Amino acid sequence: ENYDMVYLSKKICSDKGLSHMAFGSYVALKSLHRIDRENTYVSVNMLCYELVNSMNFSRSFKESIVLGIKELIEKGRIRCQDFSWDKAAEEWWKCIMKV
Repeated sequence: ENYDMVYLSKKICSDKGLSHMAFGSYVALKSLHRIDRENTYVSVNMLCYELVNSMNFSRSFKESIVLGIKELIEKGRIRCQDFSWDKAAEEWWKCIMKV
């Protein structure tokens, strides 16, 4: 089988202070990010699908991705121009990632 390579930052991989949620979210973001573009627009569902290769995931899994993204933003690992998630409406959020 032919697999695409995802290159992860050594700084992220060696950061013992990152939660599993943040690391998983980072891996999903990196796998969707195109190097030839400055910005990447993603949704929670896109990130979840990227990690499990299925649309069958729980609400708690989606919430853990959101928590992971928030942690990455708070720790300065990613920059995000727009980040929102309306739990009541399960509205997709969009994030502009600059890695």
